[in-house]
Amino acid sequence: MLFQGVMLHFINGALAGMFFPVILWVLRLNSSLMFLGVLYGILLWFLTLAIVHNRITGVSLINHPHGFLPSILSLMLHVVYGFLLGLFLS
Repeated sequence: MLFQGVMLHFINGALAGMFFPVILWVLRLNSSLMFLGVLYGILLWFLTLAIVHNRITGVSLINHPHGFLPSILSLMLHVVYGFLLGLFLS
């Protein structure tokens, strides 16, 4: 089950990465791609935690057994993802 979850996560990340330049083109954003990538990563993190996390894992973010550390680590990694996505596109 873990392998399937990790693969699904990477597929979602690849699809989100393909939509990023489309979103930039539609909105005609001309700012720093790395900055916009970081914002995109934060948006993906927020949407994931707000909508998907509890439904898939059954674990509440508020009462998570490891406290807020998993959420903070997830945020940091989504920021890195967004930065690298912007760097790749620049």
